[in-house]
Amino acid sequence: MNGVDPPRGFAFAWFKIGDHDIGVYSVHLKSNLIIYGDKEAETAKNIQKREVAIAELLTHIHDVIGTKMPTIKGVVIGGDFNTNHDQTMFAAERTLDSLADAGYQSGFEGLALPERVTHPGSHGFPDATFDFIFAKGLIASQPKVTPTHASDHWPVTRSFDLH
Repeated sequence: MNGVDPPRGFAFAWFKIGDHDIGVYSVHLKSNLIIYGDKEAETAKNIQKREVAIAELLTHIHDVIGTKMPTIKGVVIGGDFNTNHDQTMFAAERTLDSLADAGYQSGFEGLALPERVTHPGSHGFPDATFDFIFAKGLIASQPKVTPTHASDHWPVTRSFDLH
């Protein structure tokens, strides 16, 4: 793409499962790619883009689901967040905290890093948890990470029971 990192965000789908309406968001938030060389400035921009995307997602939940689709009681938000609470470069970032503050749980809470690595370290980067499946209004299992060579990220799966 001519050295330009494409914009990233989320997609929304609504599913009817039996008598239950479920909202599902797929996210692929801004990467940590540094293109222009000023690492500190570019890192701050990348963090801001992720925080803005999650704020827009939460606004979508409030404005669309909360007012126009009130039958949706369970929401799932999953994908590549490109951030975590483990690395100091993300210490001040609010992306994941914004979801937790809104009542969403990833299922990784309290698990040690080796139990939740979704982006194995390579080329000088440490092991990281960048991929999550947050849920609210559903009974959710603990996430399962499956190591694979199909991608640079390992898939995360989670089962849900409807109330």
